[in-house]
Amino acid sequence: LIGGIGFAILLIACFNFMNIATARALNRGIETAVFKVSGCSKKELMIKFITESLLLSFFGLLLALIIVGCILPVFSGFTERPLAFLMILEFPTIIMVILLTFTVGIISSVYPAFHLSSMSPMYLMREEFKNPGLKKGSGKIRNLFVVLQYIISIVALVCTFTLLKQLNYIRNT
Repeated sequence: LIGGIGFAILLIACFNFMNIATARALNRGIETAVFKVSGCSKKELMIKFITESLLLSFFGLLLALIIVGCILPVFSGFTERPLAFLMILEFPTIIMVILLTFTVGIISSVYPAFHLSSMSPMYLMREEFKNPGLKKGSGKIRNLFVVLQYIISIVALVCTFTLLKQLNYIRNT
């Protein structure tokens, strides 16, 4: 159950990142158009966007490790278990964390990279791209991501409260 909650939180983060990346794409239309006009291929643009996403993911991993290092003593006291930061740095764990970070970076950047690299430079410079509210039916994918975030959040909250009730029941009996 705890692993499921962690996975749900990870999915929420991926959807949120995809939503933010596609929203930021509105501000990067001219930049992408300039790259396309200057001879950058679709593949090169996709690699550029995916690389940016991977860098963001790994900087996020570094920030997460710093936060874990700060919060771990408090969490160790809460769970009444001896937890040490060196547990994270064990070889199998660090490989799993790096693979997970890489996977999240790739998965969360594929749609924005494909979306931006497949548009024509002329469309990227038009007013409809800068202001998608002018176009009927715009933003359906982003709205879907927001709805999925809410659904996963509600399921994660229900699972968390169920887990807390079970732990309290176990402690009391």
